[in-house]
Amino acid sequence: MKKLIRKITMLYKIRLIVSFLSGFNSKYSNNYSYLELWSMFIRGFIPETWTILNITKDNSNQYLSDFRRIVLPPNFERSDSHILDNKSKFNEFMSCYPQLKNKAVEEMETNKKYVIKPIKGLKGKGILFVTPTTHGYYINNRLVKTLPDLSNSIIVPFIQQEHFLESIYKTPNTVRVVTVKDPSSGLCHMHSALLRMGTKASYPIDNYSQGGCIAPINKETGEIGVVNYVKDYFLCTGVHHPDSRVKVTGNKIKNWSDINSEIIKVAESFDTTLIGWDIIVTEDGFKIIEGNNKADMTVTQIGAPIYSNPITSKLLR
Repeated sequence: MKKLIRKITMLYKIRLIVSFLSGFNSKYSNNYSYLELWSMFIRGFIPETWTILNITKDNSNQYLSDFRRIVLPPNFERSDSHILDNKSKFNEFMSCYPQLKNKAVEEMETNKKYVIKPIKGLKGKGILFVTPTTHGYYINNRLVKTLPDLSNSIIVPFIQQEHFLESIYKTPNTVRVVTVKDPSSGLCHMHSALLRMGTKASYPIDNYSQGGCIAPINKETGEIGVVNYVKDYFLCTGVHHPDSRVKVTGNKIKNWSDINSEIIKVAESFDTTLIGWDIIVTEDGFKIIEGNNKADMTVTQIGAPIYSNPITSKLLR
């Protein structure tokens, strides 16, 4: 039995190493020389991460590497991690927040907008924006007669975002806050905050992994930093949204002090050590729409390298 366990463990590690190496078989690799690719490899990064985070040989030690993340993943799992992995359970746990109350199909009102999400969806995949009408349902702006199978999905009300964020692009443009809990004290801290914005490529969602763009947010002031997005496998930056040309950089997230203090309180109600929170900012406050146990560690480090923060660094060394 012990030999079998050792063999399974070895095969699992081999699969993870293959997963890491497959990251070099991407179109991002075409932008680098063999010497540059070797430099990434020995530091544990794949070309996509190296590009997105604008890593150099001089600052690479500030970032959590792909090898460390994929092959030697830090253990964030705690007794309540399963709640964060399941959107239905998360909404039940957070039932004090009305916007997270799951709806049944028969509770959907005509001409009101709703969001349908897979219970265990990742990276925005499978999200539908639905408006019931007397003639059927508008799903992502297309009229259909019937809804798809919703047996593994949840339905929640659509939340109207505040005016400035709505003006950036015609998607929900959400704030992602990553909190980390110090195991020794039990206190939570904000590691990073990011504004995620939809684009033509990502529409109707704002996820960076689907082609959206992103900008770091100053944790203290709520000021939005430089906009980051990928075009033709190169990192591009600017102060304007690449499609709408709305000026983003320099503006401040509305109600930031309330978001900052409240999200820490909510994070401290969980045992899980690192959580990515998705937030819709409204005219009079904000709404938490998701908590994520496995926050994208590449995106998390945009503007906030893991090892630049002493709390996060201690947790992930």
